[in-house]
Amino acid sequence: MAKVKVGVIGMGRFGELHAATYKKIDTVELTAISSRKPEHVNEMAQKYDAKPYTDYRELLKDPNVDAVSISVPPGVQREIAVRAMQAGKHVLMEKPIAITLEDADAIAKSARETGVVAMVGYVERFNPSLRRTKALIQNGKIGDVYKVSSRRASRFGVKPDWVFSQVGMMIHNVGHDLDILRWMMDDDISTVYAMGGSYMRRVPGQPDNLTLLLRFKKGGMGLIENSWTLPSKYSMEENDLYLDIMGTEGVLKVDNFDQMISMCNESTGFYHPGILRWPGGIQEDAGLEHYALKDELEHFIKAVKGEAEALLKPAEAAYILRILIAANESERTGKPVEIRQKEEMW
Repeated sequence: MAKVKVGVIGMGRFGELHAATYKKIDTVELTAISSRKPEHVNEMAQKYDAKPYTDYRELLKDPNVDAVSISVPPGVQREIAVRAMQAGKHVLMEKPIAITLEDADAIAKSARETGVVAMVGYVERFNPSLRRTKALIQNGKIGDVYKVSSRRASRFGVKPDWVFSQVGMMIHNVGHDLDILRWMMDDDISTVYAMGGSYMRRVPGQPDNLTLLLRFKKGGMGLIENSWTLPSKYSMEENDLYLDIMGTEGVLKVDNFDQMISMCNESTGFYHPGILRWPGGIQEDAGLEHYALKDELEHFIKAVKGEAEALLKPAEAAYILRILIAANESERTGKPVEIRQKEEMW
């Protein structure tokens, strides 16, 4: 079967990760890359054996490109994504889908109208420990889930200034946790109450720590703790990723960094249902490389080939952004905010 020909738009740190990962997927041919910096794009083109473009619009005219990964700041993603879809290219975008609801809705509308495969990369959906956790819940191992809490933290000083000033911690990062909690709870959020502070950055309106309390539509509860102020001596940028899930018949505790799942339920007591490998590029005994970003990109390619459904579609990513904007409002006002009913657009 013919390979899907892919281009990557935006060759920063994450764009290069996409390019490197596509080179490891047998069903993909990486044919083109785009970056505004000529010297950089030529260097990357030589490294990944792809045609270089300094203007992404020229890449979109290339008949040797079936699909594109877009890895650019979210404030400029609308223009690129819409142009790509109108050019008939299948599109994978990095989260968040946008900064404003107007931009997010425009992307979702373009996806509906063009009919191309469009997917927003919430990579935690492909995290092996979280997939295993979701399967345990679906198999009834802890009964009906009524409370989920998550904790995620990064080292202080690793985020560029534009992330704070143009996007903000809430929209840039908390969407991962909102999506995880909605996925585990299998429910949408009705009310959000958020608190935040700028404790290390010390810039008003640019929090570096956030805490969210959530009420789900079926009555469940959620808690999200997110910090960007870990000491610089932490060994990795993100080194504090935990999830606690409570159900009517048991509990699950997940250490996403070590890929350790612990469970205690009424029938079997306490045990470990699985220790999984993670994250980027550990070689299994069979020689297979298995990690979340690769699994995400492979899923996107399967969707392009008609073998899978895109996950997550732009309309759902736009809904996540709606919740994040409501959480920002709550953090500013100190009051809980109700979430408008989700439009069924996908």
